[in-house]
Formats: sequence, C-alpha cells, structure tokens
Amino acid sequence: MSPSIQIKKHHSIKELTFAFQTEKDASIARHIQIVLLIKEGRSTREVTGITKFSADTIYRVCKRYNENRIEGLGDLRRYNQGKESTLTHEEKMDIKKNLRTVLPTMVFGLDLSSQDG
Repeated sequence: MSPSIQIKKHHSIKELTFAFQTEKDASIARHIQIVLLIKEGRSTREVTGITKFSADTIYRVCKRYNENRIEGLGDLRRYNQGKESTLTHEEKMDIKKNLRTVLPTMVFGLDLSSQDG
C-alpha cells in the first residue's frame, strides 16, 4: 500500500476548484486537479485513474505544490534556459553569415544548377 499524500493548507478546496476551472494553462490546470483530488481525500490510485498520471508524477506534483503553492505547478521547463553557449559572439555571427551564403540546393544535397528550368 502506498503512503498517503499530505497537502499543505495553502488553499481551500473551493479556491483550488476555482483555480482549476479558470486556469488557462492546461499543464497547470491538470496539476491543480491532482492537488484538488488528493485534498478531497482521493487515493493515489483513484487520482491515477482519473488523471492518467503515474503515481510518481502525482507525488512530484504534490511535493511541488507543498513547497511552492500553485506557482510551483505546470511545465517548468520554460524557465530552463539550458547550458550557456561555448561559442563566442563572433563565432555565432560568422556561422550566421556563412549560413546566409549557402544555397538551399546545397543544404538538401541537390544540384539544380545543371537542370533546365
């Protein structure tokens, strides 16, 4: 049997229901739904059946809600800027310049210059 998930009292069921119904970002809305269902007393198994999220995802979403409220929900990859480039500004500009001079035929490996038009 899996351990029950505890949800902090950041928001009431009524507030979470309103947030779920009015949220425009689908990812955030689905995560609010998970928190809402757990807060209503549903089991992890029930929530997985309703939302089709895995138990691991449900635990992760609830942990993020407990730590950061609704602001911690949704697809947070948009805030990941990735690794800093190893190219200098000059190298990037040189690549841009070279790409502008390449003919589209060269990119696709076709030699259209010898064909009659």
